[in-house]
Amino acid sequence: MSHVDEIIEYYDTLAPQYHRKSGYNDLSGTHSHADRFRKLFNGRDVLEIACGTGYWTEIVAKTAKSILATDVNRSMVKQAKKRLSEVYNVEFKVSNAYSLVEIPSGFSGAFSVLWWCFMPKSRIKEFLKTLHSKLKPDSRVSFMCQLADSDAGNHLPDSNGNMIARRMINNRYYSIIKNIPSEEELRNTLAPISTDLKYSKYPVDGLWSVSYSIL
Repeated sequence: MSHVDEIIEYYDTLAPQYHRKSGYNDLSGTHSHADRFRKLFNGRDVLEIACGTGYWTEIVAKTAKSILATDVNRSMVKQAKKRLSEVYNVEFKVSNAYSLVEIPSGFSGAFSVLWWCFMPKSRIKEFLKTLHSKLKPDSRVSFMCQLADSDAGNHLPDSNGNMIARRMINNRYYSIIKNIPSEEELRNTLAPISTDLKYSKYPVDGLWSVSYSIL
């Protein structure tokens, strides 16, 4: 089983617990980055990647014109649909981020939270090319993920330069990619295909974020 497949299976198993384990039950609508995301996508038609249980979907929906929230895991989408059943401007679709099959084009914004770090380094350009093909020129894009992992000292590199973490759920261990990109790595990847690129660190929250407009 590939690391990508293991990530998919791990989060599929985790789905019923994910919202609670992530602390989202206690933070709904009050996360320290909520206002920034609402402003960034105000009035836009937004494509969300790896929506999980829909916590960030709900936040962005407060100001976005519309959101199509996607996730590769049906179990996650099921949880998100249940939580946001009364949010009128959100639709959900099961879709693989690397192909986005059956996802229409013409969006004016896109985002993902706590997903970039799970991408194999070899597939980042593939993902960005696919994502950008669904967006209009001057669309705004934002990613946010971890600055570090609590057990980063125990992560081991694989033969492709990815860092691998071990996670256990239901008495089974999974090998999960956990790459923590530097600002330089992100800029080198995104600068040639974007404009108005902004990178920020939030050490208190243990997060980095990057936002840009596509060319």
